[in-house]
Amino acid sequence: MQKNNLLLVLGIVFLLSLNYVYSADLMALEANIFNSDGSVVDGNITIEIWDSSSGGNLIYNSTNDFDRNITAGKVDLMIGSGLTPLNLTYGTNYFMELYVDN
Repeated sequence: MQKNNLLLVLGIVFLLSLNYVYSADLMALEANIFNSDGSVVDGNITIEIWDSSSGGNLIYNSTNDFDRNITAGKVDLMIGSGLTPLNLTYGTNYFMELYVDN
C-alpha cells in the first residue's frame, strides 16, 4: 500500500512539473498571403523580431525554420517552435518583419 501511495505522489509531482518544463515562449501566427495580382503564394516565410523599429537589436530570426510553410496562401505556425528559441520579455514592445521568399 505504501508503494502505491509513493507512486501516486511521484505521478502527481511529475504531472505538475510538465507545465514548467514545456513553458517555452511560443507565439501563434496565422496569415493569408497573396501576390499583387491576387493569386495565392506557395513558398518560404522568414520572421525577424527586433527591439526597435529602426537601428535596433535583432531578438529573433527564424532563418530557415519555416521553409515551405506557405501552402495555397495559408500560413499557420508557432514562432519559437523551430530550432531558434523565442525569448521575449512581457510588457516590452517588439517589431516584427515577415519576408516571403526573401
